[in-house]
Amino acid sequence: MPKLLTTALHTFVAAVGAIVIGALALAAAGIAQAAPPSQSDLLEVRIQRVTMISDFEDNIKTTFGRGARIRTEVELRDLRDPDAIASNAPDYRAEYILSSSVNSLRLGTVYQGRNDPASLKSAVLTPGEEGIFEIYWNVPYDFGGGEYNLRVEVSKADSPHAVEHHLQRDFRVSERSEYVHISKNRYDFGNIDDEETPRSDIIFIAPINGQAGDLIWRVTEWPSEWLNLVDPLPDPDDPTQSVEVVNNGSIVLQVEETTLFGNFQNEDVVVSTNAGDYTIKVSGNIDRHPGGKISDFGMRPPRRFDAGDIVKFRYRIDNSGRTNLLYRVTFIVTSPTNTVIYDSSVAAEDALIEVDDGENSGIQEFEWQIPHDSIDGIYRVGIQLRNAYDFGSAVYSSIDYTDHDAVTFSVLEGPLLEVSPTEVQFGTILDHSADQARATFSVTNVGRLTLEWRVTSVPDWAELVSPLGPVTGDGEITLRIKEDAATGSFLSTMTIESNGGNASVTLGVNIPRHTAAATRTPVPTETPAPTNTPLPTETPVPEPTDTPVPTETPAPTSTPAPTATNTLPPTGTPQPTATLEPTDTPAPTATPTPQPTNTPQPTATPEPTNTPEPPTTAQAQPDNTPAPPPPTAIQPNVSDTPPGGACSGSPQPVSPLTGMANIALLLLPVALAGGARLRRRQMQ
Repeated sequence: MPKLLTTALHTFVAAVGAIVIGALALAAAGIAQAAPPSQSDLLEVRIQRVTMISDFEDNIKTTFGRGARIRTEVELRDLRDPDAIASNAPDYRAEYILSSSVNSLRLGTVYQGRNDPASLKSAVLTPGEEGIFEIYWNVPYDFGGGEYNLRVEVSKADSPHAVEHHLQRDFRVSERSEYVHISKNRYDFGNIDDEETPRSDIIFIAPINGQAGDLIWRVTEWPSEWLNLVDPLPDPDDPTQSVEVVNNGSIVLQVEETTLFGNFQNEDVVVSTNAGDYTIKVSGNIDRHPGGKISDFGMRPPRRFDAGDIVKFRYRIDNSGRTNLLYRVTFIVTSPTNTVIYDSSVAAEDALIEVDDGENSGIQEFEWQIPHDSIDGIYRVGIQLRNAYDFGSAVYSSIDYTDHDAVTFSVLEGPLLEVSPTEVQFGTILDHSADQARATFSVTNVGRLTLEWRVTSVPDWAELVSPLGPVTGDGEITLRIKEDAATGSFLSTMTIESNGGNASVTLGVNIPRHTAAATRTPVPTETPAPTNTPLPTETPVPEPTDTPVPTETPAPTSTPAPTATNTLPPTGTPQPTATLEPTDTPAPTATPTPQPTNTPQPTATPEPTNTPEPPTTAQAQPDNTPAPPPPTAIQPNVSDTPPGGACSGSPQPVSPLTGMANIALLLLPVALAGGARLRRRQMQ
């Protein structure tokens, strides 16, 4: 038997090997049969040579910029035998179609000439004839730079999709194009020394190859310190660059009028296009000889003021430079302690005065209010003159507050307003208690002269109780929250104005609901909350929602026993006793309830105020039916037969006979197995 199987296995393996070898041989024969013969045996036309030339420069290249026009020269040869075709035969002159495609290893085919009929080239040849034909392709301005492959194909005119022959050439597209016309790549504005010097220049930009798609460009950088971009306009969304321009356009640059000094050389103006970035170098030397002089500075008498008064300083500016100027005038005031208490440049309150070349400003005035908390004594004022657009530049002219020509004046101490507290947070207003909804503020004169004051504004959610008019001297302010104030959280101010200065007090409040007293509902008398045992006594009662159906309730007798009532447990679960105990001693029966009187009807259970009553259930009326057995013999909600199978019932005692039968059934399989084993041994 083993020899037979071994022989069959060897025969099967040999057969499979023969089949595999035969299949491989047939496949090889098929491949060899499918391979085309040499093109010289079957082709009627061949591409002899492909040359890529930049049409604008007429140079052979392998790298082209965006926007270039590539002229491809294709040399064709008709491979038909001249002796085999008569010159007057209809197919003696054969027409062929040349097409091209551009491919990328990363992107695949990016240009397909067959989809562009205008790019197809017709070529007519006779048997054995050779000819050179040209096809064109314009590199788009937005074409990606990188390595590409040009594939040239030739096919018969009557079957243009059947390619007769093809050749390929590799080339590269650069990131920047040389086919963008920029009229200037450098410009020098020269020396600029007065207002009459020409200060602008125009640079033209245009695409050289209009067939290479749109040239999209914008100015993305220029020296804005001294040059303005007039055209194209700055982009409203990003003023650091211009708006976008398509194809032809111009750049207009203008020297900034406010630039007075500076020698700027070879600074960059950058034009960013979809064909690359281009830089234009600009230069300029600016010296407009600016100048100015403070020719008058003082103030009208009297020169004695009270704190809080407004003083006026008088001044005049002469333009001594060669150009029209906008001046910045700064005023500095010091107190009797030689401390600077006001600087108009720090307060962003400098005066701006424009004066033409060789002219003066005339008399000007600058107003300043003396602070109400100023001390009495002598105050001194200085003045500075400089270029309005360059605060850091040198000062043209100045009078220091320590100089002899500085303006001086005296201040008498006046009234000074003080309000306390300066902030009150009412918190969350739940009702209108007098302590919470009302606030009082003290107004005090900490100056010397008589204080006159009044409250000028309070929040919408507050009401001014007092004072309702002007007040002289010290006083109090009483404020309260309106009863009809809107709901919300508020942070507002109350303002007080006086001849001793103004003051503001911060007020905050949170009003979560309407607090008007007229609309509030009186609070009801507190009643006991409903519980699971809503009895007026300590004896719990069953919950009304779990009352068992009347059919399962044993009927009470006319004289119910005090230890076993007819009321079922409230939970409805098959428990022998209730879960709530009226006393510390566990009861073997259900929860006791109040005992009935001599009347067979059970006494009604009193309910607490506002406690929802349980659903009405049918109650069994007492009759002459004998009392049921004690609860220990029959459990509520438990039947003699367990529902859903015997496993759900209580364990039952097993008789000895039944136990022995069960043991016999368990041992029967073992006996049968032993008998079978013994029989097999006997057979052996």
